[in-house]
Amino acid sequence: MNTLGTQNFWKPRASNAKKLEKDCQILKNKGYISIFVEKVFYNGSPSFFQNIFGGKDKIAITTTTIYKTPGQDALEAKIVLGTSTVDAKVPTILSKDCLIALDVPSHAEAIELKTTLTSIKKDNFERTIDILSDKTFQAPLNLAATNMGQVLTVAKLVNRIFSSDPQRAELEGSYAGLISQDPIDHPVENNRLTDGYLILISNNDKQNNFWDNFDSNLLTYVDKKLLYNNSHVKLTHIIYSIQFVEMRGETENTSWFKQYQKAFTKLEDLIGATTDTEIEEIKKEVIQEWKKGNLLLDNDSTYTQREKQLIKKRKFNEIKKIFQENESLDSFISMDTIVEAETLLKTNNAGAARGFESTKNESSKSESYAAKLFNMIDTDVQEYIALLENVSS
Repeated sequence: MNTLGTQNFWKPRASNAKKLEKDCQILKNKGYISIFVEKVFYNGSPSFFQNIFGGKDKIAITTTTIYKTPGQDALEAKIVLGTSTVDAKVPTILSKDCLIALDVPSHAEAIELKTTLTSIKKDNFERTIDILSDKTFQAPLNLAATNMGQVLTVAKLVNRIFSSDPQRAELEGSYAGLISQDPIDHPVENNRLTDGYLILISNNDKQNNFWDNFDSNLLTYVDKKLLYNNSHVKLTHIIYSIQFVEMRGETENTSWFKQYQKAFTKLEDLIGATTDTEIEEIKKEVIQEWKKGNLLLDNDSTYTQREKQLIKKRKFNEIKKIFQENESLDSFISMDTIVEAETLLKTNNAGAARGFESTKNESSKSESYAAKLFNMIDTDVQEYIALLENVSS
């Protein structure tokens, strides 16, 4: 295998044009990463006979995204972008936009990116590649369990096909982007994943004077055109668009979202409640359904811990707002929203008790509704496990 040597550069997207590279670095556990291959530009080195007589090369393009988490097996997604027949002496754009990772949380130690150009020698190999190029097989890395089965299966299939002919030469641009706790200076140069455009330019052509007195400030990427000093860059290059968001929002097809909806459905029973006993029973059932949703959300590895906490609080406050609209529940709405939500979300019973102490002290009653609610929902670990098993069955 002939590995394609590269120089790595970063350019901001238009929305971050005024930000420094350090300010755009992706930090651990802070949000979600999506990655696109925006462009693969190929300028091959023609053989002796191609220089004299001309000729064409047939190239297959594949991308590999590897998600590396400490203590766990690396997750690998492969996408075949298709084949292209190119003139051996004419530079060519080989690919269009392709999503290779979707909303993966920044829990990982690193995300490694590879784009491989493979010279096709056999017609049956080309037919196989054409099949794998179908949109059906182009599944980006996504940690949701419903998608990972397909992602891993395609990756194994592509690996087997590409390893079946060891005689093929490959050119490969790769970048292992580390995800660290704190920002550093020059993150891309130091192999840190950064929001924006990651540009890999080949430096294998020893006859080219492109790198003489090179000034990275003269390198620009606008409208999918890579320019140096306002002239098109004609060396082989690969451009990734790396996007980072702190929140991804709720996903309606998840088990925890559907479980939360059960809590809101149960709230509809308030309309027909006529006695305090009925109202108290509804309160208990709603909180229990909300807690089951929390348990399922805690087991969703595709969400960051920070967003999980925000979702739990938001759902609780939505429940509380509906109770507030019922005039007979004054004792419930007299509690402080923030104190209550934070207390309910604690897993440590001792900490939860301290959180409720201030609420109980503010009440003039010997046995406030806050205390009753605390006693009702402050369950131990075994009960949480039982609830989870019950809702998962």
